[in-house]
Amino acid sequence: MIFLHGHGGRAAAVMRNRPLVEAFLARGLAFIAPQGAPRFAGDRGGGWNARGAPPARDDAAFLSALADDAAARFGLDRRRMLLAGFSSGGMMVWRMACVRPGAFAAHAPVAGLLWRPLPARCAGPTRLLHVHGWSDRVVPLEGRAVAGGRLVQGDLFRGLALLRAAFGCARDAPDAFGRRGALLLRRWRDCAAGGELALALHPGGHRVPREWAALALDWFEGREIAP
Repeated sequence: MIFLHGHGGRAAAVMRNRPLVEAFLARGLAFIAPQGAPRFAGDRGGGWNARGAPPARDDAAFLSALADDAAARFGLDRRRMLLAGFSSGGMMVWRMACVRPGAFAAHAPVAGLLWRPLPARCAGPTRLLHVHGWSDRVVPLEGRAVAGGRLVQGDLFRGLALLRAAFGCARDAPDAFGRRGALLLRRWRDCAAGGELALALHPGGHRVPREWAALALDWFEGREIAP
């Protein structure tokens, strides 16, 4: 599991989130929290180049190289890595799923979207579980303008449509619906090019719901995620 912090966040703070980290360790996964590059001189936090635009740095290449290095240094299986992230970290996960779908075995963004303008297409199939709060005002499901209107978050459902097209899904409507506690679930698996797409909505705001770790683990391991 490689987990990307949010805007202005710190990898060290992610690692101090013991309930989150230990949920993955208990199921036999290593937990890695990389630090995003500083946003300005003297910044103690960091961010991700989720738009693929200036500043001129390639965070997609960085994350692929980080995974390669972790596999070599610690004997991890490079073919079985889950990339996840919250908020702007989730936005970076979406970018990776779209432009480098084969770099990780699966993707699990939380409360993060693609940026507008959305890409014309995504590169191919992968596995993606998106979790989002129905009442999120920081990153609404429909997206919003930020930075005085200079940047605009994308619409979640347009992003899902891009992935369904890349996956060759038979229809726009989900193949299955379900519920797990407060989470409402949708899944798309009837896709000619392969891949798997799942969406989970919770009633809360801009946060990682407490049920997320168990849900992501069950989904990643191929277990049924709805009771």
